[in-house]
Amino acid sequence: MASPQLSGRARKLALRRVFHIPAAIAGISLICAFIICGRCPAAPGRTVRIGLLSSRILRSIEVTSSGGTLLSSGTGKARPMGTRTWRFEAVGDTVKAREGGGPGAMVMPGFTIRGKGPSAVVRVGIGRSDARGYRGSIAVRAGDGRLVVVNWVPLEDYLRSVVPLEMPPSAPKAALRAQAVAARSFAIAAQGRHGRKPYDFCDLPHCQLHLGARSESPNTDAAISATEGQVLTEGGKPIEAVFHSCCGGATSAIQDVWGGGTPVPYLVSRSDLGPHGAYCRRAPYFRWQFTVSAASLLRALRTSKSTDPGTRLHSIQVLKRDDAGRATEVEIVGDKRVTVTGSALRTLLSRTLGSDKMKSARFAVGRRSQQYVFEGTGYGHGVGMCHWGAMGRAEAGETYQEILGHYYPGTLLGSIP
Repeated sequence: MASPQLSGRARKLALRRVFHIPAAIAGISLICAFIICGRCPAAPGRTVRIGLLSSRILRSIEVTSSGGTLLSSGTGKARPMGTRTWRFEAVGDTVKAREGGGPGAMVMPGFTIRGKGPSAVVRVGIGRSDARGYRGSIAVRAGDGRLVVVNWVPLEDYLRSVVPLEMPPSAPKAALRAQAVAARSFAIAAQGRHGRKPYDFCDLPHCQLHLGARSESPNTDAAISATEGQVLTEGGKPIEAVFHSCCGGATSAIQDVWGGGTPVPYLVSRSDLGPHGAYCRRAPYFRWQFTVSAASLLRALRTSKSTDPGTRLHSIQVLKRDDAGRATEVEIVGDKRVTVTGSALRTLLSRTLGSDKMKSARFAVGRRSQQYVFEGTGYGHGVGMCHWGAMGRAEAGETYQEILGHYYPGTLLGSIP
């Protein structure tokens, strides 16, 4: 579920808070990352760098690459890795590499692991049981006693991992092709969104969820191949083609969901209604409801200053909605009165009560005795392409070009610049 990038210092500080990235690692330049990987980068825009295990504080990892090559950034020398698992540990700002359980170890500024061939995978994990196979090359570097692990991977191979995690491979061909183009467009437009970090994206859903080769599917591979190199552009540049699971009947304009005040021409509110109702009506969470006690809700609200009504909760009501029906202003009344956006309230309640509770900001809320009942439609932020809507449109006979044209109006379908 891709979301737009922050800007400047706010982005850097937010990433360091959320992912616990130390200052030394946050300052690693792109030049350093280039040196680590040697000849990894392909033509501009065709290779992407993904920060792996980015939600973890990494002290050590294990890597296996049967027949692969280990390249030291300190000496530039390469050596075969054999079939044994290698362990990499952070030692200050250096990395110690040890093959298997052997006594010998190398300590260098960093290492790069390359697979035996273009179709090979390199297995990476904190331990053997959680290891995942990744295409491309793996760069390992350290800072402040923590590892940074980066997957340098051709763009089209990256898509093979992320597309099936965004849309089920059983979806109609036209929907899968639309998702392939949207994911490719987003990856190119948002490349470098992590600022001075030595990677373009992390492996978490707010970029695009990347779990490596195990996610690949023949159906999504075919969609990626059929649209190879195709992107959506606006003003001659690839667009940040954000997307979500289910809009509930209408998508929202980007400024109504994430603020900022500046409209984006291709991320506007779009109706998703067809002759038989919403195109996304078959989503399992098209309509949803959850009930929470007043006491539990108050405890959740008090975890943030922006939603804290004091020691009592009298009422919650939606004051304003956008054109798509999503709450843009919610009033919370207790000992004091506070207002918050529907998206912000959803984020807070997802964090405190469970991510599967409040599925969208397209909701109504009412009180029944000592309980509050939230009822809504849709799942996700509601901006850009609706996955279930795209599937419904494909089943109704629309082409992937028509699907993309609906959700991203005014854009052009072309090749990577």
